[in-house]
Amino acid sequence: MKIDTICDKNFSVIRITIPPQTSVSFIGEKVFVRENSSRVEVEGPKLLAVSEYFVKSLKKTAQA
Repeated sequence: MKIDTICDKNFSVIRITIPPQTSVSFIGEKVFVRENSSRVEVEGPKLLAVSEYFVKSLKKTAQA
């Protein structure tokens, strides 16, 4: 995580940069994803899709 402060014309803006996730995160035995501003638990086929997303993402990174 990186935090920057930018000051311009009497305004201060705080920018928080969070690096992308590289793998599925578990909370106990559960996996959650963000859908808009909500946190939703995923199971079954949707959990497999989330896992496949990270596998594909890692393959793209390795090829670059």
